[in-house]
Amino acid sequence: DLTKPVAAHYVALGTLAAFGVAMLATQLPYGRFVAVPLAAAGLTVAGLTLFGLEAQRWLGWAGFGLNAAALTLALLLPSWLGMSGWVPAGDPEAGPKPVTAVGRDGSLPTAAAWVDASQAVWEQGDVRVAVVAVEVAPLDPAAKSPEARRERGLRVTLKLTNVGVARAIDFDGWATPPADAPAAGPTLTAAGSALAMRPSANVGKVAVFPGKSSECVVWFAAPAAAGALRLELPAKAFGGPEPVRFAIPLTMIGGLPPRKAP
Repeated sequence: DLTKPVAAHYVALGTLAAFGVAMLATQLPYGRFVAVPLAAAGLTVAGLTLFGLEAQRWLGWAGFGLNAAALTLALLLPSWLGMSGWVPAGDPEAGPKPVTAVGRDGSLPTAAAWVDASQAVWEQGDVRVAVVAVEVAPLDPAAKSPEARRERGLRVTLKLTNVGVARAIDFDGWATPPADAPAAGPTLTAAGSALAMRPSANVGKVAVFPGKSSECVVWFAAPAAAGALRLELPAKAFGGPEPVRFAIPLTMIGGLPPRKAP
């Protein structure tokens, strides 16, 4: 039967192709899952072709030897092929970045759970948030009644800046708590007591492109006593993993009545 040597010849050539594909697979993510069974199959088939090859038996031996080498490298010496494991190592840059306080004076970033708003800005990844101003001011200076014009609140002006280079940040602002979670809005505490949030104008969701900023004004009830404040802003407004936390010292709050001398 003349077809048997011819068929064995083509099968032997196929095992050489299997070796080439297996080696290429080792350079791909999860490539060992392809290279190992392919080289094992090529090794087995090449050995079987030796029983059908009457001429050019070197093709069978070449397929056998090359696939044996590929299997050995993929299983026992993966570092020779630039592989570190069956599953590619995670990208250290892909995880959440730490929260840092970036000094307004240009000092180096430092890790901080609560950022002093008078000295630094909050930053995580490509998102930077700054407290621009904090002031006790009339809630509605254009109100018709004198009583309404005298009603005062605490106005906090915030600025979100995109310090990245690759993506736009969808910023929903903090002026209005999320409709699906009213209690998940900004919180401001003075001496451990939460200040009620006042209605604020909401400009809606905006795309903040690299190098650009967007400001947001949030109103709270005026604090009953002068003292440092703690402001927490939910990360949902910009799709981040960590909330924004500021400690706001008394010296940063404008519009407070003068303190009486002791």
